[in-house]
Amino acid sequence: MAVEGVFLGMGRGMGVAVLCAAMGMAGARPGGAEALRSAGPPPEPALVQAMKAYDLAQERGDRAALERLVADDYLIVHTGGLGNKAELIQSLAHPGLRNDPFTVVAPFTRNYGATVVAGGWVDLHGTDGGKPWDQKTRFADVWAKRKGRWWVVMTTLTPSEKP
Repeated sequence: MAVEGVFLGMGRGMGVAVLCAAMGMAGARPGGAEALRSAGPPPEPALVQAMKAYDLAQERGDRAALERLVADDYLIVHTGGLGNKAELIQSLAHPGLRNDPFTVVAPFTRNYGATVVAGGWVDLHGTDGGKPWDQKTRFADVWAKRKGRWWVVMTTLTPSEKP
């Protein structure tokens, strides 16, 4: 997969922001009707901390933090195909990317103990190299606890105009 157009066949920033959005829900637990979207106990504090660190690393393009949080066997699935850890980090850690603030709509979690799936829908905007971009997509991140640490191991992205 090439660095340009890595995610969803669009500019680097668009897919990057989707991943940022996925972590933007780290610690939020839906209530009311949204509670139906969650299964299992709330994520443990160490996972919430890892999710927040991942979010911050993406926003800042912090290559070292991404290396620590993304599993070596990481996989991203999107409309353009498959990607890996190196491609993800190359896309996230480049100058000129700016992500606007976002809100995760219809968030969900599935807690399976040592594996947690977290996702939702986002309407994202920003600039990459001074060029504006926007993207509406549904996403799911998979986190796995290995040897006492939480790692993001997989992300899926699906274009979607509505939540």
